Amino acid sequence: MKKNVKVLTLLSVFLLLLFLFGCTKEEQSRPMTVDLITSADGKTYTVKNGCEKGHFSVGDKNPCQIEITVKKQSGKLNIRIEKDGEEKPVYRGTDLPSSQFTVTAAEAGEYTVTVEAKDFIGEYRTELKTAGK
Repeated sequence: MKKNVKVLTLLSVFLLLLFLFGCTKEEQSRPMTVDLITSADGKTYTVKNGCEKGHFSVGDKNPCQIEITVKKQSGKLNIRIEKDGEEKPVYRGTDLPSSQFTVTAAEAGEYTVTVEAKDFIGEYRTELKTAGK
């Protein structure tokens, strides 16, 4: 039960931080915007452009899994996961297709998840899970 509370707390903090994002200096001029457009056939679409960031921590003996789900109709979606202080990202995906996959953050430290969208129509989700959950 105590582990479940920790997992839920960690997940809640991650999701909160994902929405309280801050992008790098060159990305700050284009924070994530969401526009509704209606096509000629009357269908309404949500179009996302810009950037958002989320941060999370990994403990010494507590690796995390980041589950990523992308349901793309059109546009471009990039996702980057970086460990603070490291030059090479843990994961970098550009122009992601519809997919579902998991990235492991095994080393202790602070991590940043960056999502960049350009005329993206569809859905995406990043979900943080501790190992074994």
